[in-house]
Amino acid sequence: MKRATSDFEKDPPSIQSYYEGTTLSNRKRGSYGFRFQDRSYKYLVNLWNIGWELQSSTDYCWDGNERDEIGKLIFQYTLSGTGKLEIEDQSYTLQKGQAFIVSIPSNHRYYFSGGSEPWEYIFLTLYGLEAEKAWSYITKRTGPILDIPPDSPLINSIFNIYKETRKENVKDAYYASALSYRFLMELIRFTKNNTNQDVIPTNIKKAITFMEDYLDRDLTLEDISEESNLSRYYFSKIFKEQVKVTPMQYLTQLRIKKSTYLLLQTNKTINEIAIEVGFKNGNYFNKVFKKSLGVSAGEFRKDNGHNFMDYIVTE
Repeated sequence: MKRATSDFEKDPPSIQSYYEGTTLSNRKRGSYGFRFQDRSYKYLVNLWNIGWELQSSTDYCWDGNERDEIGKLIFQYTLSGTGKLEIEDQSYTLQKGQAFIVSIPSNHRYYFSGGSEPWEYIFLTLYGLEAEKAWSYITKRTGPILDIPPDSPLINSIFNIYKETRKENVKDAYYASALSYRFLMELIRFTKNNTNQDVIPTNIKKAITFMEDYLDRDLTLEDISEESNLSRYYFSKIFKEQVKVTPMQYLTQLRIKKSTYLLLQTNKTINEIAIEVGFKNGNYFNKVFKKSLGVSAGEFRKDNGHNFMDYIVTE
């Protein structure tokens, strides 16, 4: 018998597919809880509940210190209207396209404060060690509020979970955990991509381009910092803050990445490749290559050459 393909195995549907031809009154909303009996495996992340709701009553209010769901982590994304979040000493108005993340218990309160338009949102509650780590990582980088385009893979991912739930495809903790982990990775990727790339100063970007363009040269920290028009000390400090590695570590990553391509796609000798990516000789190149990837350049070429790969993805 041919097995039906679940939506988890396909690309998540666009959020627009849930909105086309619908109005506020006829969208397929609802909320669902997950209470699986199988506890034989300690899941790294799993679903507690998910929902798509429309609130028009000011009675809607959740206080993070008065709830029973200890250890749960909430992601809630505004689709239309506005809501309010108070957390610690800060107050936020939640507009369309904004999400908040909070944990239970914590000093927060979110609610509908009234107005002419109801607050429409989709929410997800997770639990587990990896979810806790992710929430900590995200709040340190962005705080509790995220601005997320409605057509982003992250929002498509949460709607995919909702759709799978409505279709009654989420029948066990294993599938629920797989969906949760996929959402969590999209959340981390979104956070990383939107807190690093857009804020890198122009002079740091200029230095990165310089390294990429002159990879075959014997570049020094002095050469690279000069290109950025910053002092060597200040350049190193800012580069590490923005890119999370030192300039010379980043240069090494670029060299190793290009060398993996040359090893797989050309017949050049290891010594020729070493020179082309900026190393003085093959011996030193081999030493750095093995430290980075765990195998020598020769072993890498031998082990991977028959796998028809064009590139190796590295950090």
